[in-house]
Amino acid sequence: MQRFLFLLLLFLIAGCAGTRRQGTENPVVNEGKIKKIEKKIAENPNNFNSYFELSQLIALQGDTLRAIANLDSALAIQDHFSPALFLKGKLLFAQKNLKKSFEQFILLLEQDTTTAFVKKVAGTIGMAYPIRLVLDDNYDEANPGYDPSGDRIAFQSNRYHNWDIFIMNRSGGDLQQITKSPLNDEAPVFIDEDNVCFTRQQSAEGMQRDIYIFDLNEKKEKALIVNPADDWYLAPGKDINQFYFVSDREINGNKLSKIFKYDQTNRQIVPVVMEGVDVSSPWVHPVKDRLLFTKKQNSHYGLYRCTLDGEKIKPVSNLNMNIGAPKYSPDGRKVVFFSKEGQNYDLFEFDLQSGELHRLTGNPKSDLSPNYSPDGGKIIFYSDRSGKYKVYEMNLSRPFNRAQLLDKLRLAVRENKFYE
Repeated sequence: MQRFLFLLLLFLIAGCAGTRRQGTENPVVNEGKIKKIEKKIAENPNNFNSYFELSQLIALQGDTLRAIANLDSALAIQDHFSPALFLKGKLLFAQKNLKKSFEQFILLLEQDTTTAFVKKVAGTIGMAYPIRLVLDDNYDEANPGYDPSGDRIAFQSNRYHNWDIFIMNRSGGDLQQITKSPLNDEAPVFIDEDNVCFTRQQSAEGMQRDIYIFDLNEKKEKALIVNPADDWYLAPGKDINQFYFVSDREINGNKLSKIFKYDQTNRQIVPVVMEGVDVSSPWVHPVKDRLLFTKKQNSHYGLYRCTLDGEKIKPVSNLNMNIGAPKYSPDGRKVVFFSKEGQNYDLFEFDLQSGELHRLTGNPKSDLSPNYSPDGGKIIFYSDRSGKYKVYEMNLSRPFNRAQLLDKLRLAVRENKFYE
């Protein structure tokens, strides 16, 4: 089992491990601003806004304890100052002080009866939407993905010792095993309604994978790409006969991971993104002729885009965090991904238009490999929050309102159980 999980995590986070890095302003500029505000406080120690402004700057420098102390000074003067209540809760959450953070957010939402801070609080702690377990059994399931209609889910499971590919409906019923290899079959992707691509381990001892396809109508599989190199991370193309994948195959001495495009009509493999560093996790824009991917930047992987032929490579954001398995939303306006903070992975959603980042989960276990449903109303992912890797579905169409969020926060504090 441990070996299987190691193979699984290697597929997901090869080149995507690490922790979120804190962004910083120019420390010289910050110190100048800080001194000016400190002078204002000395002249008028009852100005709660000055303490709040000071706490914001100090928080940017990473001095959380000092920032919280200044927030306490602001709240001692004006205890109903919602922005200060929110920032204090946010800083406490970043410290992993969940109980005090939740208590602070309860105080905020009890005092501020508007909806102004509901989304901010939910997006900070990762408690914005209801989440349900799709298939409740005693096996591991991983790497789920919807079919084009959104009615079926393909995933891998180890119920027969090694990883095989299965399909079920959205309720977890009509379970069908579609591969029965003695080797590990992983990472299934619907290319269209009738065909599922996946990777297969080349040998029981090796880590390299080849790419296969299974025809659901004919109930037959065939190998598409067999190469001594490791080929993984499949992404459907604009044309149903094409898909993208990642490989470490050597080209002109370059052994780094690269992104390729495969055409089933002529079996042609074309390199698309080859950089001087590792690249991974391709995903095609649903509307524009654009490819999303991750690219190694020092100790983390950033979010980039290019044309479908690998031209005009540009960063998508300046997020200082490791980004794994990014996917466009069906309208192309958002990107969902997982990232590591501390010892576990959580899900995040980045709004490409506003630049806002929202935490979708905050469970102390790892949440991985998110995928939007075709209508954009749900996100499917897998997590070990129950002790085994299981498939979960998040309902984006039913965000928690203020009363529901307050109930969840109060229950967590009262029972001292968070994210259960």
